[in-house]
Amino acid sequence: MSWNYRLVHRWLREEYGAPHIYAVHECYYNRTGSPITISLNPIAPIGESLNELKVEMGHYMKALKEPILEFDSFDGPKVKKRGAKEDET
Repeated sequence: MSWNYRLVHRWLREEYGAPHIYAVHECYYNRTGSPITISLNPIAPIGESLNELKVEMGHYMKALKEPILEFDSFDGPKVKKRGAKEDET
């Protein structure tokens, strides 16, 4: 299974203060290259050095060039963020 970062659009309830948001999520693909699931929560760029952070930001910029995915088109995203402990999602 392959993955990359993708921009995801998500509709929110009014109590959150905004009708919808856009955020970067990890996206996982099947063998034919179709998206099959995304991370439940958006992810933030991070790196152990400035250079690693720059590389990570480059991956985010690539995500902005891809078509936007709709959060609700996935049946309950369940993929844990990379590096998350077993009880985290």
